[in-house]
Parts: sequence; structure tokens; C-alpha cells
Amino acid sequence: MTASSLLDQARLRSPRASDAACVDLVAAELIADLGLTSPPVNVEMLASLLDVRRVVQDHVLDTAGCLICGATGAEIRVRSTDPLPRQRFTIGHECAHIFFPGYALQPRFRCTPRPGQPSSNLEGLCDRGASRLLMPDTLFAPESQAVDFGLASIGDLSDLFEVSLAATAIRFVQLRAEPCAFLSLEVRQKPVEYRSSAPPQLRLQWSATSGRWPHLPRHKSVEDGDVFDRAHQGEIVYEPRTTIRSLTRSEMQVEAHCQLAPYFDGSQTVERVVALLRQIGH
Repeated sequence: MTASSLLDQARLRSPRASDAACVDLVAAELIADLGLTSPPVNVEMLASLLDVRRVVQDHVLDTAGCLICGATGAEIRVRSTDPLPRQRFTIGHECAHIFFPGYALQPRFRCTPRPGQPSSNLEGLCDRGASRLLMPDTLFAPESQAVDFGLASIGDLSDLFEVSLAATAIRFVQLRAEPCAFLSLEVRQKPVEYRSSAPPQLRLQWSATSGRWPHLPRHKSVEDGDVFDRAHQGEIVYEPRTTIRSLTRSEMQVEAHCQLAPYFDGSQTVERVVALLRQIGH
């Protein structure tokens, strides 16, 4: 049997590994080939290593990016109006498409679903590949373990690796030794209230967790005066011991770091609160 793609080659070498583990393996091998000793990862060099002819900033592209293969080779196009960290992640995502068999048969488009939203298995694996390419274990793990637990550290890592705050936070949570969580809350209506007169409230949009956590329901609104609401009011919240009863009925004790972190979504500024939590003993 002849392996027809990088992923197929990884499957042959590790036949019992999941596709996610094989994506990690391919990404690690590419990073090793680049010989990187410090961040950030040069995404243009990475693309070139995968025989991408050029990376183009597109002023009219209506999706985050696309991979187009033609007679002269592969080309990655990214939306020029996106912030640099998002463009870099999009390039990593399109590079990960090249891991898979059949990538050259049709254009591949990245539509930037929100973290935590359902996506196809292929698109999810390509996001995973982008994360492993831009924040490889060999570079990100020692950096993330060396810093203090807090949102400031995630911001510093985001700047160092030139990756978005959300992508950095997910990777940070995955690699920490203790059970922890990152939450993103936004002022929005519930899905059933869209286009109604119901007032928007601060609601959980997505979360990334490691270890065992109670269910954190998406779109759940927070209570007045809790740590998330206080952050929404402008306070930089640090609570060494508290609960998150407004999101879950659990009495779990957590250390909480919360702050306001609005962002521009291309058309308007979105009110967002980010929170970093870790479980503590009773």
C-alpha cells in the first residue's frame, strides 16, 4: 500500500492512532523540519515547506481564507481585513488541509466558526492542525508552564506566538497540569430570541476545559453581582476562592480571573468577558 498523503503516511506508521493524533504527529514533524528554537512560527516558511507556491492577502475574499490548487501549484489566500493573528491561524488551517488525501481536488474555504461551535470533522481537524503548527508542544508547553496562572499570562503568550487570545487560551488550558477552564461570555440574545425585542444579556458563548468539570451550558446568562457580571462592569476580577453557581449548580470551588475583553467582529464591537478558572481544594 502506498501512502497518498501526509496523514496516510502517519496512519501507516501509527495504525492504532486516531486521526487527531496523526494530525499532531504530522504537525510536530513539520515543526521539527523547520528547526525552530523560538516563537513565533514563520507561517510563510511553513507553507513553503508544504509546496505552497504563495500566500496572498485578498481584498475581496468573503471567507477567512481558502486553499486553491492549480496547474502551477497550491496557493493560500487570506482575507486582508482580518487581524494578523487570525490571518496566521487561517494560513495554518489551510496548511493542515494539505495533510489530507484529496486536498487538491477542490478549493478549501475556512469560514471561521466560533470556538465551541460545531464544525465538520475535517474542519475541526484542520483547526487542530493549525493550533499545533502555530503553538507546537516543543515551544508552547515550556512557555505556558513557566508563567503564572492568569489572563495576563495568556495575553503575553498570545503576543509571543502571534496567535489570537482565544486560540492561545484553548492551548493554555489543554497543556496545564491542573484542571482549568477558559470561558468566553458575550452580551447576546438566546438563539430562540434572535430578532425579537428581548434584551441581550451576558451569556456563555463557549468554553474550553481540562480535567473534570460540571456541564457549562452555552447561552446561559449570568447573575447580577457574580464574578462575570463584575468583570462586565469593568472590574478586573481576581477571586482566590469562589463558585460559578450562575452557570452551574455545582458548589465547586475555583480560583477565578475575569475581565472585559471586547473585540471587533468586522461590523461592530462585541461586549465580551473572558474568564480563566482553575479548581481548588475544599
